[in-house]
Amino acid sequence: MSGRIPIDGGLRRLVSHWLLQTVWKRQDFVVILMFLVGALMCVAFLIVIKRQWDVALLAVPEGCYCVGGKVG
Repeated sequence: MSGRIPIDGGLRRLVSHWLLQTVWKRQDFVVILMFLVGALMCVAFLIVIKRQWDVALLAVPEGCYCVGGKVG
């Protein structure tokens, strides 16, 4: 029992060691990072598109409908 590492500190050390060994030193880290950056850019792009769409909808005055190319 005296040789056991406390769960708190030991687990933290084990996780950080595992991260360093498996993720940081491999190319997988770069792939995961690129994937996360790509996902964030995709979400940001969608948010910008939605905002632009909302602004475009707000720019059309109420009661005006485009019928056959004529506003009326």
